[in-house]
Amino acid sequence: MLCHAFTSLSWADFTSPSLQRSRKKHRSHSWQIVLFGAASSNTTTVLTDTAGAYQFMNLASGTYGVCEVIPSNTTPIWVPTTATSRTGINVPPSSTNNNFGNVCLGPGGGLTLGFWSNKNGQAILLANDPAWRTLLTGLNLRNATGGNYDVPASPDNSFSTAYSSFRTWLLSATATNMAYMLSAQLTAMELNVFSGKVDGPSMVFAGTAPAGCSVPGLSASGFISINDLMADADHAATYNLLNSSNTTASGAARSCQQFMKNTLDSANNNRNFVQATPCDVNYSNLELSCAP
Repeated sequence: MLCHAFTSLSWADFTSPSLQRSRKKHRSHSWQIVLFGAASSNTTTVLTDTAGAYQFMNLASGTYGVCEVIPSNTTPIWVPTTATSRTGINVPPSSTNNNFGNVCLGPGGGLTLGFWSNKNGQAILLANDPAWRTLLTGLNLRNATGGNYDVPASPDNSFSTAYSSFRTWLLSATATNMAYMLSAQLTAMELNVFSGKVDGPSMVFAGTAPAGCSVPGLSASGFISINDLMADADHAATYNLLNSSNTTASGAARSCQQFMKNTLDSANNNRNFVQATPCDVNYSNLELSCAP
């Protein structure tokens, strides 16, 4: 007799414990959930309802699996915070805790190297001169050869002189020496936080650090706060700007700095901030089934 059921939830876990935020969960509707397994001759797909709930009713006795389909669209980007598949679920009894959690990524106030080198960025720095110079001089910024870069100090140098030097340094950055490009991306983010455009405790998705690259504050699921990320790039990570000033050669130091540079670059371009409010779940119809 077909009498057993799955009743579980899929939520947009924008503030999961792993992100060290509040534990409130936003229910995510229209998420594709797939039932599969030896007891099911065909896979069955349902959509979560407006409460984030899904169910498979009237299941025959046997062993099943259930999984979620992650949208492949690039906007918004969804990242799971729980396992995306569960297997070995015996029915009976009915099963009720096969839950899935995800976060969506998007903007967080980031401004790019281009902004800080144009008239709009210049106006903000002029209004906050010389505080911005003091901020940047306190960092371990590098140039193309691995040497220190310090913004010309006040009062010996005018704002015009300081900004011209800064702008040239910023726009000349390349990844030939990864420490130089990491410095440039770090600078943009430091100024974003300094100017109040980005909230330092905001969480971003970085992914998995390369082997041998210790990045304090990076969670096992790949999330890190902007404050931790900036500190890591400057002086706290295994291969930071303080102790690895010239990373032109391939190897662990360059890979580690590239990992942090890429994360900062994505944040400056508003691509990887964890969103605090629900996002749309949009499927492109190109997704593959999550069933094995």
